[in-house]
Amino acid sequence: MIEGAPQGYSLWIIPPAPVYEKISVLIERFSKRFNTSRFEPHLTLLGGLDGKEEELNNKTKDFSKLCQPLTITLQRCDFLHQYFRCLFINVNQTPALVRSYAEACRIFEKMPDLLFSPHISLMYGEISRAQKYSLIYDEIGESVDLSFKAAGVNLMKTEGEVKYWKRVSCHLFRDA
Repeated sequence: MIEGAPQGYSLWIIPPAPVYEKISVLIERFSKRFNTSRFEPHLTLLGGLDGKEEELNNKTKDFSKLCQPLTITLQRCDFLHQYFRCLFINVNQTPALVRSYAEACRIFEKMPDLLFSPHISLMYGEISRAQKYSLIYDEIGESVDLSFKAAGVNLMKTEGEVKYWKRVSCHLFRDA
């Protein structure tokens, strides 16, 4: 198993079109070039959720009823030397997003991570630092000027290989 690999279930915020398409193009391009996993563009709000799927789905529904649509603003491209954070776009930590994260932690009975760093991954894998710099500065641009209105949350089964991840349910936020 890959270190830091998600287990169980996760809550994802998936951007709507046209942001979804713009990010998908990058994910597809990089996965073809570097022979890495393809995945759906998303912001993981909370991962590592354990329990019965029906119970998790009910909690996801309860969570969605408490949240209002969120404005998600993408910021700078960055990378880490971690498989699942190989290349990503940082997301602005607005008070509303942090409150939603804290509410999700409460509902799912998870301790909040003090290092919560919302982001949207562009690539999973292991490539050199020079390749990452090249992708950011020569292809993407250091700063990404995209934002979107998140209208809901998805419960995802994120066990095993990325190709086996699947959406369990999608719930709209209140007033969406």
